[in-house]
Amino acid sequence: HLSDDSWTALLAITYLVFASVSTVIFKTFHCRTYGDDPTEYLVADPKINCNSPEHVTMKVYASFMIVVYPIGITFSYAYILFRNR
Repeated sequence: HLSDDSWTALLAITYLVFASVSTVIFKTFHCRTYGDDPTEYLVADPKINCNSPEHVTMKVYASFMIVVYPIGITFSYAYILFRNR
């Protein structure tokens, strides 16, 4: 069982990093082509081919993390607020 101070710290930390973590997760899916090359590259790091097996694995991982962080944290906050109304 966590103390009230521990809950406060946990909520503060997740709130402070929420936007930056969510942004990094969603950047995994932002790919584009350059010039006449039909290959899609990651905008955040153009050296990464978005169709490579490694990046496809990262897309699967990022999809899971969307459920865990942006969606999961939001629902956790809603649950805590509802429970303590």
